[in-house]
Amino acid sequence: HRVLAVGAGSADSADSAESPAHQSARNGTPPAFLPNYPELTVPQLRARLRKLNITDLQRLLRYERTHANRPEFTGMLSRRIATVRAAQ
Repeated sequence: HRVLAVGAGSADSADSAESPAHQSARNGTPPAFLPNYPELTVPQLRARLRKLNITDLQRLLRYERTHANRPEFTGMLSRRIATVRAAQ
């Protein structure tokens, strides 16, 4: 039983080292900066994209790919990330 406890502790340590964005994408919780993301339509998301920085855009893309993986959303987020990178 102790071996299991040590193994579980090791997994917890690995999880705590994981970034909040990765934890969010893995556990199904939308990123905190856009908690209603799963309910947004493409036009609603498009209207919010300019307000997001590259890190937030990457978090959304990771979340989308991990969950619904809708081509119109992943495409739009990928294009916006490329645009922001090109402008930097």
